[in-house]
Amino acid sequence: MALSKFLDPKLDLTFKKIFGTEKNKNILIHFLNDILGCTEVNTIQEVEFLSTIMDPEIASDKQSIVDVLCRDSSGNRYITDEDLRKIAEKSPIIKLAYDELDKFHWNEKDLVAYEERIMDLRKEEAILEYRLDLAKEEGRKEGEIEVAKNLLKAGVSIDIIAQITGLSMKELQN
Repeated sequence: MALSKFLDPKLDLTFKKIFGTEKNKNILIHFLNDILGCTEVNTIQEVEFLSTIMDPEIASDKQSIVDVLCRDSSGNRYITDEDLRKIAEKSPIIKLAYDELDKFHWNEKDLVAYEERIMDLRKEEAILEYRLDLAKEEGRKEGEIEVAKNLLKAGVSIDIIAQITGLSMKELQN
């Protein structure tokens, strides 16, 4: 795998570093105006970060949702609480954030947190893959047993059923 000097902007930790900080409010404002299709009449002029909400369902994954209070050029105020990360993947404005993604400018604590999150995601993926393999094996075994039962009902000998299904004599006698 080729090493990149940029961190993945779709990862929750990285996304919050780009769009969820005071120093990058200008990037967030441009991003929101772009994805929300704001025109000169209703462009977002100012944003304020509200308290971060930790969803109990995803708290173990350290994922959180940042609500943003926006004020547009007409003085209207509203809260954006959409899943901005998914929208970010489709927007060209994300390119403006690559300076923030440059891992050579991140401090050691943030890089360690990023690497730990990547490892957690990979571990979770491996566990899911393992569970899927177990489920497939269990399903295959259940299928063999079902075939064996049907063959027994049809009067086929246990020896032939063992050859066809690969089940042991002990499994067939149960």
